[in-house]
Amino acid sequence: MKLPKKQNFSKKPKTHSSLQGRFDNIEIQSLTHQGQGVTKINQKAVFVEGALPTEILDIKISQDLAHYAHAKPVKWHQYAADRTQPNCQYYGVCGGCDLQHLSVDSQVFWKQQNLLDQLNKTLDCRTLQVESSVSDQPLGYRRRARLFLTKDPKSKQACLGFKQAQSDRVVDIEHCPILTHALNQTVQTARFDLLPLASRQLREIHLAEADNGTWLCSDLLNQSPQNEPYPFYTLGNLTLAFDPKGFIQVNARINKSLVEQMLNWLQPKPTDKYLDLFCGVGNFSLPLAQIAAEVTGVEGNPEAVKLARHNAQINLLSNTSFMTHDLFTDNQHQAWWKKGYNAIVLDPGRLGAKLLCEQLGELGANKILYISCHSDTLIRDLKALEQQSYRLKRIQLFEMFPQTHHYETMALLERC
Repeated sequence: MKLPKKQNFSKKPKTHSSLQGRFDNIEIQSLTHQGQGVTKINQKAVFVEGALPTEILDIKISQDLAHYAHAKPVKWHQYAADRTQPNCQYYGVCGGCDLQHLSVDSQVFWKQQNLLDQLNKTLDCRTLQVESSVSDQPLGYRRRARLFLTKDPKSKQACLGFKQAQSDRVVDIEHCPILTHALNQTVQTARFDLLPLASRQLREIHLAEADNGTWLCSDLLNQSPQNEPYPFYTLGNLTLAFDPKGFIQVNARINKSLVEQMLNWLQPKPTDKYLDLFCGVGNFSLPLAQIAAEVTGVEGNPEAVKLARHNAQINLLSNTSFMTHDLFTDNQHQAWWKKGYNAIVLDPGRLGAKLLCEQLGELGANKILYISCHSDTLIRDLKALEQQSYRLKRIQLFEMFPQTHHYETMALLERC
């Protein structure tokens, strides 16, 4: 008996039609986590620069890719009710802010919405408790900045400011509304000294406001308060010195909220032991050390480790140890890689901590608290922890960077 031929029931790959030219009366449906309006044309996602949900406009395709396309606005027919007038004269040219055209409340709403959408698509969120987002002042919040000094190759004019979006060209800026008042004053004063020194070479200018004054650092000019060896900021009764060219959380008020919530979620006890990875100068380590029995901090930047040890000493916290190690390499043969921690805290940069999170389950901690400034790498790393029998229990968005699409997230995982 001849058997029937085996039928192939595999699905054909989904194809999307190519999009070219102009499309009129398009309604924007949502906002991406990078602040672009989203619509669909012929079942293909189209990301529209500067457009907001509920708006109706004519658009022109600028880039057509296999599964999605990019477009630019041509003409608006209906504006969103939450569209606002940007409060910066450089908005749209400077690459620093990208959401000033959206109301502050709506910025937070869409950030939270996109975070939760990403989580629900990737992780087991059945027992997840979503906390209300934390916001503060939308302007004048940024206490640290990196500016650039150069001479424009076309106009030959000296420029001190921020880079344009996706460009090395510098926008000359006299005042930035998201910088603190003290930093804006420092920029305006320093322009007189720095602009005559501009050349075709691109030079970095680091600015930092501390509780003991403002710092400006570059290879051309350095300004700092007299008789002050380090800038410092305070957390409760703690004093934390930091490198004016190094990393600190840019929003002082939101940083305090982060630290307070960390302590609230972890509920440290006098007998507990903690591991703080990407510990910096001790922003999370030292508040824990005021309560816990022992805190171990690990950081890849030797200067930050030096300052963390200094900060522990000046705050009389002898129950801490800080070590230098590149956390993007093998960790399993390090002295601090051991069982016995009640909880692990990690606060990596935008790259996340992929290799580390694939191994953290070996340490057997009951809780892991992950603080992140980039949702894509956060969710990738949470998935790796989920595969090691951790479950996401609590999550909260902190509006660390108003007027931009960036935000800070705190996530708590518990071992199953």
